[in-house]
Amino acid sequence: MKKFILMFFIVFAGTNLFAQEVSIDEILVNIEKKDSSIQDLSVDYTQLINYYSVDEKQTSYGDVKFQKQNNLCIVQKKPQLQYTYIDGKKMTVFVPANNQAIVDSWKSVLKNDIIVATMINFSKNWKQLKKTATIELSNQTDNDYVLLIKPIENEGWKLFVNVDKQNYLINETVFDNGNFSINVTLKNYRTNIKLKNSLFKFVPDKDTEVIEL
Repeated sequence: MKKFILMFFIVFAGTNLFAQEVSIDEILVNIEKKDSSIQDLSVDYTQLINYYSVDEKQTSYGDVKFQKQNNLCIVQKKPQLQYTYIDGKKMTVFVPANNQAIVDSWKSVLKNDIIVATMINFSKNWKQLKKTATIELSNQTDNDYVLLIKPIENEGWKLFVNVDKQNYLINETVFDNGNFSINVTLKNYRTNIKLKNSLFKFVPDKDTEVIEL
């Protein structure tokens, strides 16, 4: 019996040691390879923002459609219907209830919104990101690799990115800067479904107010 327990311990310990051998660079390269095989995708999202100082939480959900060449359409269904269109150069946010569209530079959004940049362009931007932040394997579960991203200069934020071990798609991110946290989950991926180009183009009605920033 003792020999059996000892043998089980050796096998179990060896299995766990083997599981830890994967490197962060291997994971990042596999994420990049997966991205290269995807021409378009649709996925459902849920976002929870938690403001610590006032103990306030905000939840939103909807779906995201993505097409190569940085074409992106985010449809927020709750709490308010909102459409976000991104074409790689500009971002347009349209709120039907206000009949108003705000147009901003996508480049400025990428620079200022780490969540959007990571969720949508992580596979393309991780090499650039490593110039200003560290990316390490923080943990791994049976299903996911958990990556931890922190700025090299102490800017007071950290970002956890969960990557599915089987398909190397991102299924969750948690951003925390000490003042608030943003948790985004992605479910029901549908890839290479030949989305129509028209889904990514915003065509305003004549009476829609369009504001260029």
